[in-house]
Amino acid sequence: MMTFSPHKSAVQAIIERIDAEYHRVLTLEELASHVSYSKFHAERLFQRRTGLSISQYLSLVRIEKSKELLMYSRESVGDISARVGYASVSTFSRTFKEYVGIQPNVFRKMYRDLEGAIVPQMSSRPDAPGGIGGGSAISGVVTADRPVKGLILIGLFAEPAPKGAPLSCTLLREACPFTLTGVADGQYYAFALALEFPWISSSYFSNSHGLRGRAHLPVSVRQGSEHGLVRIHLRPPLVTDPPIAVSPLYLLQNFWSKRWQMSNPG
Repeated sequence: MMTFSPHKSAVQAIIERIDAEYHRVLTLEELASHVSYSKFHAERLFQRRTGLSISQYLSLVRIEKSKELLMYSRESVGDISARVGYASVSTFSRTFKEYVGIQPNVFRKMYRDLEGAIVPQMSSRPDAPGGIGGGSAISGVVTADRPVKGLILIGLFAEPAPKGAPLSCTLLREACPFTLTGVADGQYYAFALALEFPWISSSYFSNSHGLRGRAHLPVSVRQGSEHGLVRIHLRPPLVTDPPIAVSPLYLLQNFWSKRWQMSNPG
């Protein structure tokens, strides 16, 4: 039987409590008390293990649950908002767009309208690999636990949780070196997500089962250059992995939209 360290058990216990009771008000005090830790100690351990604060993780879980309801239920956006723990529809909609990149009603319409036709079409395009935009570039390499049969989306984000449109992104057909361009000076977080065969429509909108990975250290760009190679290893999700709220379909559309703009200036 697998055993866990006390610290890992505490983090998992907090995650399990969030997963079970995300729909109601959950305070840091309550969650820390659940594992018999102080607020400071619980927050520090949680952030070290997941890369996110407890409140950020809770928001991600709520958004992920709302995505499932938007896809598979006929409940209104207002009812879904209340079901996942938001006091107002406006707060829910604003948070949903911040994380996923689009409004809840747009997300639902995309799911119902497309029904899985777009990714296979995109995968056949010959110019899939490569970065977007001019300016500074960073180089990296993606490795994987096993061969990836599909597409690998790579995005650069300003926060530890991938939210909304990436600052730079690229698309690969296999685990290999990559370049992200158009990057200004600053500190960023690099993530990768595999979208594998066979493709089904729900996999474009939710990514709870696919291979994923992130650079373990923030990507720092100074004076137009990034020192060192960005390394991302794709692996199956772990119990302590936070949900990736941003929709893969949104990332794909964002990628091809920027590609089109580059090819059709003015």
